[in-house]
Amino acid sequence: MLCESIYPTITLFNSSWPSRTTNRVESFWAFMNRAYTGTDHYWSPNHLQRYLDEFVSRHNLRRSDPISQMSTMLRESEGARLTYAALIA
Repeated sequence: MLCESIYPTITLFNSSWPSRTTNRVESFWAFMNRAYTGTDHYWSPNHLQRYLDEFVSRHNLRRSDPISQMSTMLRESEGARLTYAALIA
């Protein structure tokens, strides 16, 4: 699994952040792992940062109402154009 190969390199807990626990990190990795095994099946190493950015955005918006989620996603995607040439590069 891709997540298992990335997981050990992350610092999971810092005692100066009492509200940050390993449960939150594990929840995020589980969310990514479910998407990888359930929907995507393959992530190109060239575009790994794009996948991570997508999941960070989804994770940050998970408690918002659907209308707010859509408006935020549309606002953030404005002006972000990915051409085919850049995609396959």
